[in-house]
Amino acid sequence: MTCGTGLRFLIDLEKGKPTCQIGKTLQVLQALGLKFQIVSPAVETGLGEAS
Repeated sequence: MTCGTGLRFLIDLEKGKPTCQIGKTLQVLQALGLKFQIVSPAVETGLGEAS
C-alpha cells in the first residue's frame, strides 16, 4: 500500500475497529488527500443563532 499500512489494517479501519492506531489512520487519510481537524466545542464557528 502506498500509505505504509497493510491490507488487514485497511479492512479493520473500514469496519470501524475501535482499536485502530491513530497514527496509521492519519497515514491513510493523508494518502487519500484528506485532512483531520479537531475543534474545541468552545470555539465559535459562526454557525447557529445570531447574538
